[in-house]
Amino acid sequence: MQWHNKFHLEMPKGLINDPNGLCYHQGKYQIFFQWNPFGCEHKHKHWAYTQTTDFINYTKPQIALAPIDKFDKDGCYSGSARNKNNKLEIIYTANLKDEQNIRYPRQVLVKQNDDGEFIKEKIIIDTVPEGYTTHFRDPYIFAKNNRSFIILGAQRENLTGCALIYEEIDENWIFRGELKTQLTDFGYMWECPNLFTIDDKDILVFCPQGLKAQKYQYQNLYQAGYLIGQFNPDTLEFTHGKFHEFDMGFDFYAPQVLVHENRHILIGWVGMPDKLQDYPTIDDGWVHSLTLPRELILKDDKLYQRPIAELNKLNQNTTTKINKNKISKDIQALGIALMSASIFQIVACQIITSNVDVKNIKIFNDVFSNCLVTIIQDVLNKINSLALGTCIFAVIILGIYVSIKVNKKTKDEPEQNEAE
Repeated sequence: MQWHNKFHLEMPKGLINDPNGLCYHQGKYQIFFQWNPFGCEHKHKHWAYTQTTDFINYTKPQIALAPIDKFDKDGCYSGSARNKNNKLEIIYTANLKDEQNIRYPRQVLVKQNDDGEFIKEKIIIDTVPEGYTTHFRDPYIFAKNNRSFIILGAQRENLTGCALIYEEIDENWIFRGELKTQLTDFGYMWECPNLFTIDDKDILVFCPQGLKAQKYQYQNLYQAGYLIGQFNPDTLEFTHGKFHEFDMGFDFYAPQVLVHENRHILIGWVGMPDKLQDYPTIDDGWVHSLTLPRELILKDDKLYQRPIAELNKLNQNTTTKINKNKISKDIQALGIALMSASIFQIVACQIITSNVDVKNIKIFNDVFSNCLVTIIQDVLNKINSLALGTCIFAVIILGIYVSIKVNKKTKDEPEQNEAE
């Protein structure tokens, strides 16, 4: 099909968005993502997934979760996955809305059986904690000090964004409270939070919505960025530095980070909520992609992103030996020739296509008369190419033609009476 990317993960039809459930299981990287197979709208959200061992070759995408139950009839929203006791487990947000469009989010545990099927086992978080709105979603599983936690994006009742923490105790998920940051009023909603450790630093990745654009910051509709600091799992305090944006482009959102063997691999969504009208591929029946996988490196209290090493296999293993000095001289000569041609083209177009008085054309009087001889001499000194020499010859002929036109037009003009 036309207009598809060559190396990015995307679907032939429908809409995809957030990467979900990134994990390593039974020798393969598992990549889940949101997918509406029925159209290019943010509806009917399924989970599709593919597997890879090398980030070059992928299995054919399949559906893992479908919104066919009463508690998730309005979408299987984002979540995460883990390998627990050699079994793949998923936790996702089930979206249910009533006739008044009021949502009832629930967090659901899914387990993969021996036949590879994903079974929705039970609702593990049935209600929204007191003090928060129903914008409560995107569970991300992480470990700290040999303890298992979930962090979720949330909105306080005063309509400010935050993140909430649950801890797994005896296979039950217990609400611990709000992640305590210094950002008490930083957007109206935090989506897609991730919490993980690189070296001895804890990293909070999240997507705050509603930040006011500044001169060199927050120019995207919604942001995706991170905080670096220290997370205390007992007090839920997170001491941190300033918020950094991941990407200054306009099509990067909802990243999720896969942690495996001390590597931190990020995949994001090449898209943006509430901007569907900006994507022309909708006319072809599909929209959005996932980013190429990036490895995160912590250096000097900043995260650096680089394409994962596996992508080097996509490079074409061919080289061409070039003469840098010759190319540099040719480029200089070509630039001078093109500049000269542009000057005469501007003048000629104005003379031929209009009745403009050429004596009043500033570029003719200033540039042509003062620079022409210098430019041509410089070009002839530097150019040995027959093609470029021909170009200069054409420029000279054009200059002579323009001069003739100017002289003729000047002679034909009647002298102005000073009394007029």
